[in-house]
Amino acid sequence: MRFSARVVFEIVPALILIAWLASCRSSIEQPQRSSPPVDLHTGNLRVQVLDGANHKPLPGSTIVLTSAARLAPESESHANIDGIAYFPILPPGEDYVVLVTMPGYVTVRRGEIGIKMGQTQVLVIVLGEDEASHGLYPAATASVAGFGRPAGALGRGRPSVTY
Repeated sequence: MRFSARVVFEIVPALILIAWLASCRSSIEQPQRSSPPVDLHTGNLRVQVLDGANHKPLPGSTIVLTSAARLAPESESHANIDGIAYFPILPPGEDYVVLVTMPGYVTVRRGEIGIKMGQTQVLVIVLGEDEASHGLYPAATASVAGFGRPAGALGRGRPSVTY
């Protein structure tokens, strides 16, 4: 039995694409979780770090979680692009402590954080600028040659960085 070129080059790839799309359908229909799943015997902590001046996320903030009763080992995480860090699978307790640091901002410590079984505790931390650190962490700005300037305005097309 001979197949025409149309069958081989048009219909077969179309059938393969349809089969692939059907297999992807189940993963597309599943809702995306905004936080890790919660075990019935443990809980989670979700910490969001915001800038006090504009309430925008502070990615890269360092968050350290400890427990005075040593319910869980000390754990450190860094905020993601949305300023969020997760601490999953924590034993229940009322004595968790969070320490949030970011260069150029005041360090914030929050204590007596309660973790309950089967729940995600949400904690929002707003960091204010550290007035004492002005000048210690200079803001760097970069200009790229050719972007809104005549050619050669910055010298040999290299970016210039000023502090």
